This record gives sequence, structure tokens and C-alpha cells, in this order.
Amino acid sequence: MRLSITYQEISNIIKKKTGRDIAISFKEQNIITATYKISVNVPLFKKPVSKDVSVNVQVLEFKDNQLIIRIDAGCAGNFAISAIQDYLVKFIPIDIYQDATDERTFVVDLCRIKQLKPVLEQLDINSLGIFPEEIKIDAAIKQ
Repeated sequence: MRLSITYQEISNIIKKKTGRDIAISFKEQNIITATYKISVNVPLFKKPVSKDVSVNVQVLEFKDNQLIIRIDAGCAGNFAISAIQDYLVKFIPIDIYQDATDERTFVVDLCRIKQLKPVLEQLDINSLGIFPEEIKIDAAIKQ
């Protein structure tokens, strides 16, 4: 069985759940980009200053319901991620742990995400692919 979800559908789910407009898009093979517009009021300019902040998420491997990803937000963004990483991990409701080889590589255990657990009890996910228009999942119903 093949399942697919477009990047716009993912962005819509994020907006519905968080109230924030985060654009998800294809960058290149196995890499998606999440972009968020930050606005800061600057009294000197008497108007808000806006900047798009982007994070690239590269899927390195998918095996045994574990997704190994690498996050790249550019030099300044990576520094900020490193600085707040320990603080953020306390609030992430899934079991993400840092890979010892690289501080920006994470292993996401999909079985520990409560919303996915019932699905993964019924399906074996064989592969996950990132394509220009959508993310595709190849799965089989467990016997």
C-alpha cells in the first residue's frame, strides 16, 4: 500500500495544531525545508521587521520505525539550536535522542509517538520517500 501527503497538507496540519504558518517544501533529494516568518517590532524603524527563518531537515535513514534526521539551519541557526537543544528536548512529547556522532543528527522513534502507535501496530512501514510534490510511504498491513 502506498500513502502520500503533500507539503501543503503538512503545512495545513501544523497551522491547525499550532496556529502558526510554517511552510513545508521540497528542497532536494531527501531534504525538506520548514520556513517560518518572524516579525519583531523595532521602535527605531517605527514598524515591524520581518525575516524568514528556514530549517532544512534531511532524512538520512528510515529503518525499524526509526527515522534518522539531520537538521541544518545555517551557521547562526545551528548555534541557536545547539544553545536551546537541552531546554527544548524537555518539552518535545516524543522520544528524540541525539546521535553521538553529530549534535544535529537525531533518531526519532516513531513507535513512541502516541498518535502513531496505533497505526504502527497495524502497518509495517517499508520505506519513506521525499519527492518534489509529496512524501510517500510504502507500507503493508500486518498479518
